Amino acid sequence: MLGLPLGNVTIKSMAYREVTDDTITVWKKQFDDEDNIRPREVQQVIMQTTRADLLFKVNIFVLLCNILGQSMSIGTCDLSMLSKLTKDLDLSDIDWCGYVFDCLKEKKVHGIQTSIKDSMLGQLYYCW
Repeated sequence: MLGLPLGNVTIKSMAYREVTDDTITVWKKQFDDEDNIRPREVQQVIMQTTRADLLFKVNIFVLLCNILGQSMSIGTCDLSMLSKLTKDLDLSDIDWCGYVFDCLKEKKVHGIQTSIKDSMLGQLYYCW
């Protein structure tokens, strides 16, 4: 689906860890408002990047998680997935299609209703 990797690691199975890592602190400093990071801002940082370093990988991870799966209704990124990141994470090992499916199921199970205005939030546009 969408040409994304069908890795063997599900995001749900990835262990949580404390988000006190310096990498996350440095990552957040890329943005003016560290508490309200929007997918568009992450995209702009990716487009300006000239190196495929760890920050680039974190940007891609956050953008994919928020566009394909979870997102906040106020248009900001859901950063809860940052607690699953490790420095040796290979993004191609992640089952992204399973992630989208799990997020869709979770929205359905919790009975989240959206208006037309909100229909383009995260993965909900796949149902539209």
